Amino acid sequence: MTGKAVFLLIGSVMLGTSALMFGGKQSSFESQSEQSEYQATVIARDIAESGYDEILSQVKLEKMSAVQTRSDISMLDGSYDQNVTANLYGDLDIQVDGGFAGVTQTITSNVIFAAPFPAAISLSDDEVDADAYGSSYAVSGLDGRAPSRSTGNGFLRPIAGIVTDDAHLPALLSEFNASRVVGANNEDGSAAEPSVQNGFDKAFYETIYNEAVLNVNNTIPAGTPTAVRESSFISAASSSSASNPKIIRVEGPLTVTSSVHGHGLLLVEDGDLNINSNDFRWEGLVLVRKQNVDTVRVNLGLNTEIHGAFVGYSVAGGSDPDDCAADFEIDDHTTTVVSDSFRVNVKVLGAAISMGGSYDMPVTLKVKVAGQIFEPFGDWDYAVTANVNTGNSGAIYEWAPTTIFPPNSNVNIYGRSWKKKKSSYSGNYNSHWTVHMQKATDTMDDQLYALADGDNVPNVGGYLGQYSVQDFVADYIDTGTNKMTMEESEAVYLYELGVNEPSSSAFDLQDLVVIVTFTRASATTGGGTEATACSGGGGGGTNRIEFTMSNNASVRYSAEAIAKLGQTLDTISDAIKVVVTSDESATSLQ
Repeated sequence: MTGKAVFLLIGSVMLGTSALMFGGKQSSFESQSEQSEYQATVIARDIAESGYDEILSQVKLEKMSAVQTRSDISMLDGSYDQNVTANLYGDLDIQVDGGFAGVTQTITSNVIFAAPFPAAISLSDDEVDADAYGSSYAVSGLDGRAPSRSTGNGFLRPIAGIVTDDAHLPALLSEFNASRVVGANNEDGSAAEPSVQNGFDKAFYETIYNEAVLNVNNTIPAGTPTAVRESSFISAASSSSASNPKIIRVEGPLTVTSSVHGHGLLLVEDGDLNINSNDFRWEGLVLVRKQNVDTVRVNLGLNTEIHGAFVGYSVAGGSDPDDCAADFEIDDHTTTVVSDSFRVNVKVLGAAISMGGSYDMPVTLKVKVAGQIFEPFGDWDYAVTANVNTGNSGAIYEWAPTTIFPPNSNVNIYGRSWKKKKSSYSGNYNSHWTVHMQKATDTMDDQLYALADGDNVPNVGGYLGQYSVQDFVADYIDTGTNKMTMEESEAVYLYELGVNEPSSSAFDLQDLVVIVTFTRASATTGGGTEATACSGGGGGGTNRIEFTMSNNASVRYSAEAIAKLGQTLDTISDAIKVVVTSDESATSLQ
């Protein structure tokens, strides 16, 4: 090998060695860079997670007050930004950006509020009569999303489908089908018994009620005509939304026959709730509370949907019914109340009258108390819209105002029957009718009959197969004596609004049957001193809730829908849980 060759070989070796050394240094530099980037990413992630945990804790404590934007908060030689925005009450978007050494870690999430509740349906009273019809009704204690916001399952644990008192548990277990009432202890409907439990907590619902009456958005007062009641309710419900739930208070009965989609708390006091619209959906709470009447009837008709919960219960009047019976007398054809002050309850037990069997004749009524005119079931000049003639259906109309009337006031009930102006008219419009006959308790004669405790029941059959007097007052008859058995505060009035002659076969005294209850505003002690407030309407009878679900009616627990009321009711707000529905994380380099 020549010297030149040796020189070239040595040069090549040295060059190769230099190349290896340079390559090694480059690999070392790249590794250190990647490691630094990785470390920066980890620290940025830790900063972002710390900032996220901090704002999530703040949301849990402050709820909607946590909505804010905070920037450049220092941490670990880096910083983070927080941004909490509200989609609506109880629905928040959170974004936290954690930054360190040119690396940004972003966490985004959505959280909602969810309010736990005892049961999808809660029922309590001295007597609870519950019925469910068909095979497609549904009661679910499985948490579900509020339909106006999302679909699918919610996030809280299952609760009872139905909660009631110990005494009513066996009856409700036997009435409802296990596959139709699901929830705790029967999540998939395959258990031997429906999800029905005891443990009704009246104090909890009373707290909600007491808060609600102080924050009412719309009130439909007692005495409002039936048609106006429904239109007023529909108007109030239509103004509600998931972002603006309303508390709607209805004093007395509510019948809904039109389409309604509402949000918030529907509170019905001392009256029946009859939903028969075929398109009723409520998100939130429906609460029926009674105090001044013996019985309320709840009918959840076809396709009724409640997403949230339903509650029905009674509270005691706080005094002995005997002490609350207002003294009254029927004198000179006028009902005179002689208590210091009183409430009145008017209940239509029935009405049945026809024009010789060719068509049913409408019956309307009005009430005059202390000189004031009330038309509780609609304008009595409108034969169709205010008609209380339900024939043999067994339907009952009731008016239980909360007004306290002064002593020595006259109370009169006016009844009126209607006939068609022309036989060819369909009778579907108010204009098709004209007054046939009118009677009032201030002009009593053979066509108006009053019954009190211990009186004999008239032995008169119903004309053309209609219900008789005995049928309409059956709940007030002692079957052993065939005499009326009533409270001292009650009187029954029987109206003949078809014919004048008692000898006529059509003279049956049941064209309109009304029971009136007079209750003292305050009970008295033996010395005449006022003691406690009287409940004012039931007359001391048995307290009962009648609850009915029709086919395709449903009550489904939704903690999200209930939580929307937290913006108004502290009881709900205090119970709210914050639920993370989704979260994502992403890294970016500057």
